[in-house]
Amino acid sequence: MKAKKLIVLTLCAILLGSTFACGSGGGEGEEYLLYTDEDNRFSILYPEDWVKYPEELLEEFVLVSFWSTSLCGEEGPSFRVRTDEVPPATSIQTFFEAVKRALGDWPEYTPISEEELSVGGRPAIKHVYTYVAQAGTISVMLLILVEGTTGWSIFCFSPSACWSQYESSFDKIVDSFQLLQQVTPTPTPMSYSIYTDEDNGFSISYPEEWDILPEELWGPLLVRIQAPSSCAGDIPCFNVLNVALHYPMSVQTFNEANTRQLSANVPGYTLISEEELTVGGRPAIKHVYTDFFEEESGITMQVSLVEGTKAWVISCFSVPVCWSQYESIFDTIAASFQLLE
Repeated sequence: MKAKKLIVLTLCAILLGSTFACGSGGGEGEEYLLYTDEDNRFSILYPEDWVKYPEELLEEFVLVSFWSTSLCGEEGPSFRVRTDEVPPATSIQTFFEAVKRALGDWPEYTPISEEELSVGGRPAIKHVYTYVAQAGTISVMLLILVEGTTGWSIFCFSPSACWSQYESSFDKIVDSFQLLQQVTPTPTPMSYSIYTDEDNGFSISYPEEWDILPEELWGPLLVRIQAPSSCAGDIPCFNVLNVALHYPMSVQTFNEANTRQLSANVPGYTLISEEELTVGGRPAIKHVYTDFFEEESGITMQVSLVEGTKAWVISCFSVPVCWSQYESIFDTIAASFQLLE
């Protein structure tokens, strides 16, 4: 899998670049322009006399930065928008706590205030703090939001001596932040083929353009099928496995035992969701979790059902950034599973 960082903020880069800007006085009567980034799907206001920082000089993860054109003391105000990848189902509070832990490494980081609010119709947290830079004490207004697997941060910087001069401008900037509605093209209906295993007594559907891997690559699996191309450096796939049980048990009992094994043996195991459903007329449990192997994260959906002394497990895999693209396909695959009469 392609390596992905989970809430890792390169705050040293921000610290070193945070006070490069110069600034004229802000506040009442200031005119603003709207900056829109269609590629990254957001918009934000900025004072009309502020300048966009050259993209080629931006730190990693920073999408845009604006700064003023005159000094306030030796330094001046600026703001920047950045994103970080977060695990699925990460709450805004969890992301905020991770950010604060990273901020704790800044020189003399001192929290001032925290406020929960709504920005652009989404829950947000505004955090004001100070830290000490080479040029003196810097005040920062930070706005945090989470959408799916993306954590958004808007950092607004000013020398603390000039904070009262720019605080209202920063409020207007962060309050204006909007995530743009993603335009999703109408999907082309996907055609499915049926894989039937008479020897092991099951069938399952798969997208017709997907590839059945050679049997010598299956190992203990009954079948392994993968997408025809990679997504973010990894190829989505699924497999079917059956497990011999020592005695008959319910699918709930099997799932509990399986969860204990996953928790004990899978690096970075984190439960995302669990759901009881029916597959092929039999009780089943869908179990979705993240894992972390060799600095690479992934998402697995396992659907389990039990018949007599056999447990059947359909496992579907993707990297987090591609999960939304394949989740409905995996649901269709798992729902198609049938035990043959």
